[in-house]
Amino acid sequence: MPHVTRGSLLAAIRRRPLLVLVVFLVPLLLGWIYVFTLSSSYSATGVVSFQPRVDESNGRDLTSLLARRYPEVAQSDQSVGDAAIAAGVSTATLQSGLTASVAAETLNLSITSTLDTPEQALAAVQSVFKSVVAANADDPYLEALSVQPPARATEDPGPPKLLLALGVVVLAAIVAVLAALIADLLIGGEG
Repeated sequence: MPHVTRGSLLAAIRRRPLLVLVVFLVPLLLGWIYVFTLSSSYSATGVVSFQPRVDESNGRDLTSLLARRYPEVAQSDQSVGDAAIAAGVSTATLQSGLTASVAAETLNLSITSTLDTPEQALAAVQSVFKSVVAANADDPYLEALSVQPPARATEDPGPPKLLLALGVVVLAAIVAVLAALIADLLIGGEG
């Protein structure tokens, strides 16, 4: 196996500039198309806090009652269907980005929706939030208090597109140089 030096890399690049250019441009263009067509996702969250109804002190474990009932209400077919209509997305899309959970040992239900636009995420959570509050109207044990209604959606964190595009440039350059070096080693250094 021949020893590869910086000089041999530069010589391979000088002998095969067309190969380097083509092998650089193809992954560069494909990578940039991928990076710049990535869609952002947005999340909106609402929290419903519950408390025992007045005169309801019969010793029930209200936390476990809440943990069983209300995530099911939030993710029920009716609630998801209404939220999908409100957000303008399919029920499958909404279900894949919808979570409803009760924080351990609390009476707080957190509802989060992650969708393609902030408007969709917010509309979905607001709809589910209303469904949960409406379902609570006839609950004999727990009373819903609106602690944090969904007010806005935020973009989910991820690497900035500019950083991803820069990574694509670096990777395309590495692939191009390696292609020139491999061609030089396989074909020989005569050009």
